[in-house]
Amino acid sequence: NNVNVGDSVYVEGRVGNSSYEKDGKTVYTTDVIAAIFTRVHPRSEAKENSDDSEE
Repeated sequence: NNVNVGDSVYVEGRVGNSSYEKDGKTVYTTDVIAAIFTRVHPRSEAKENSDDSEE
């Protein structure tokens, strides 16, 4: 159930900000916290679907 380059995905969740100290400097991060992560159409399946729509 891996996601590959070119796969369409649906992600639902939130974005969070945090910070931490590194070498005496504050580092700020932005994190994506995914509550739902679903592969919509794998690349090969999406290609097959687009072939059908051309007929």
